[in-house]
Amino acid sequence: KAYYTLDETERETLKRERRRLQEQLRRVKRNEARYNQ
Repeated sequence: KAYYTLDETERETLKRERRRLQEQLRRVKRNEARYNQ
């Protein structure tokens, strides 16, 4: 977790990536819930 070695743009990119992955996970969970009903 060496954040201090990253510059601002890299940190922003990582944050965006993580957010996008979280969104995908939420979507998948929602779809599974719909199928399980």
